[in-house]
Amino acid sequence: MLLNTNFEKELGKHINKLRQERNLSFQKMAKCCDMDKAQVHKICTEGKDLRVSSIVKIAIGLKVSISDILDIE
Repeated sequence: MLLNTNFEKELGKHINKLRQERNLSFQKMAKCCDMDKAQVHKICTEGKDLRVSSIVKIAIGLKVSISDILDIE
């Protein structure tokens, strides 16, 4: 399931902020989230390729709740 493009961009920015708060490189985040570095980079910088399964992996990898990820200001 793909999400709305504007929402994806904002969500990508928020995920990138969570990554930076943890001082994680794209490579380290990818490893923590069991994802490919290119996919993590695409999500964080472009808000692309965001799927529900990716959000779950990111939540687990960053040790946050899904609601924390979806809490976009």
